[in-house]
Amino acid sequence: MSLPCASVTTTRILVTVFHACAIMTTTFRLWYRVRKRRFWWDDGLAAIALLSLCISLVCVWIITDGQVSPSGESKMLHITADWGVVTTFTTCLWFARMSIMVSIVRLAPPALRIRYLALCSSVLFALMWVALLVQKLYLCGHNIDWYDSSTAQCRLASSVAILQVVTDVVSDALLVALPIRLLRNVNLPKNQRKLILSVFSSSVLITLVCVIHIIFVIKPAVSLQTITGQLEIALSLIICNLLVIVTYLYGVIRN
Repeated sequence: MSLPCASVTTTRILVTVFHACAIMTTTFRLWYRVRKRRFWWDDGLAAIALLSLCISLVCVWIITDGQVSPSGESKMLHITADWGVVTTFTTCLWFARMSIMVSIVRLAPPALRIRYLALCSSVLFALMWVALLVQKLYLCGHNIDWYDSSTAQCRLASSVAILQVVTDVVSDALLVALPIRLLRNVNLPKNQRKLILSVFSSSVLITLVCVIHIIFVIKPAVSLQTITGQLEIALSLIICNLLVIVTYLYGVIRN
């Protein structure tokens, strides 16, 4: 059974809306942290994720433009844009996750073992990012027959999908488990504990979107693959900013 296909206009609108939300939340987060002079490593990682997301948005528009009309871009521009999507997708997703994990390092008192575990998890996330990126670069660079295809887009193998799902499940499990352990050792009001736990637990949504995205990668369905993939990185960046934004709003409401 063939999967439905979204139009180019629909794809562009949805991707742009997703990214606009992510860009606005991240920009506010960075502005707020700089203004308060509290800019730290987690904010730097979020800034890198933001840059990757912006590049990905531009690349998606370039790729889809060729499906609208032969507007004059060379095929090499489309190939370059596809490489951009492949690399920025992985970079944005994992730098956002690293930012969330480093936020746990920031919250944990130095004396607690949970801080060390969060640091180790951050390194693990970095290794997962490298592994996924190297795998994609090898598969797309080893066989460049896709350069001559009508869409000039690299089709990723099922091995990429498997590794992506496994790493997503492991990372999100850590992003939920470590905050739970942290909150057991930190004295906070009950409402604040629930707030922090809810923010970190929302990272599970990324895995749910990832599973849907992988289905469209395996099938494949190009437009739906693009939409769900871009939704995944936009959602990861929004969730990465939630703790800062929700904490800010909580303080405003209390005051």
